[in-house]
Amino acid sequence: MTDEKCTFHLASFRVPSKNPDSDALDDMVARANQFRDASIRCFNSTVPIAEQNQLLVFPHVVCGCFACEMYLKFLLKKDGKKAPRNHSLIELWAMQSDIIKNGFQAKYITTNIDDLIRSISDHFIKIRYNHEMQMETVHFGEDKLAMILPYLSDVCNK
Repeated sequence: MTDEKCTFHLASFRVPSKNPDSDALDDMVARANQFRDASIRCFNSTVPIAEQNQLLVFPHVVCGCFACEMYLKFLLKKDGKKAPRNHSLIELWAMQSDIIKNGFQAKYITTNIDDLIRSISDHFIKIRYNHEMQMETVHFGEDKLAMILPYLSDVCNK
């Protein structure tokens, strides 16, 4: 019996430069779309654990919030602004143009967008880095991410 090595090639990707061109911006949206899709798949999936079905909530929230972050950073870069190197959705939202903010507010007229974004602004950090922090209860409302993510995806994929 021989020991055969098998190598799988899962993907190829370009690493963006410090001065991204339009192709790098397109790659950024494509990556955000992958995290959006992963979030949706996690939300729609269950995993059998100890004879129970467990929703993949943590990966859903982490991937969804990271996709929002990438979309918001894409919009800033597209407008020629420098995106901060952090995960704060509320800070990224505050830097957006009035066109982006007003478009969201028009779509969800009954919802205060600043409050909505603020409510999930630190979910990526609290859930992704939970193992490094003291235990904290994170209150997560699915409806909030479900409102923000599709809008940002639509705007960035036009």
